[in-house]
Amino acid sequence: GYVTYLLFLLSISSAFAQQVSYNHEVLDDALELEIVAAPQATQKAYILLKDQVDIAGLNQQFTTLRASRAQRAKTVVNALINKAQQTQGRLLAELQQMPQVVPGSIQPFWITNMIQIEATGAYLAQLTFHPAVQRIEKVLEDQIHENKESVLFDAVVANNSREQGLSTINAHKMW
Repeated sequence: GYVTYLLFLLSISSAFAQQVSYNHEVLDDALELEIVAAPQATQKAYILLKDQVDIAGLNQQFTTLRASRAQRAKTVVNALINKAQQTQGRLLAELQQMPQVVPGSIQPFWITNMIQIEATGAYLAQLTFHPAVQRIEKVLEDQIHENKESVLFDAVVANNSREQGLSTINAHKMW
C-alpha cells in the first residue's frame, strides 16, 4: 500500500530528475508534483523575485525620523513599486519571448515583487535556475488575482481611510 506508493513516487521523481533539471529549493512541492506528473502540461505559478524591499530597514528609518503614518505608507508603496519596476523588466521580457509561456498569462505584481504566469512545467523547472528567481509556487485556483493593486495604493495613501471590511466589524474602534 503506502510503501508501494512511496516507491512509485520515488521512481517518478528520479525519472523526472533525469528528464528535467530543477532546483528543488526554489520549486514549491505542490508544483513539483504537478510537473512530475506532466512536464509538458501548463501550470499557473507565482515567480517570487530575489530582490525585495528591505521593509525592516525602512521601519528603522521611520522610527528614527518619526515619520507619520501617511509618510510611511507613501514611502513603502513607492519603494515597492520602484523595486518592481527596477527588477522585473528583464524577466518579463524573457517570459514574453518564450513559446512555453501561455500568451496573455503574464501578470506582474509590485506588492511582493512577483510575477504570475502560466507555462509548461518543464519551463518552470528551468526558471528555478534563473538568477533573479527566489521561489516558484503553484497558484491555487482560489488564489488567482486580478491586478487591483492601484486600488490598494489609493486606499493605503488616502488620509483617514479605512478598509470597508474593517469598518463593518468595528475593528477601527479597537485603536
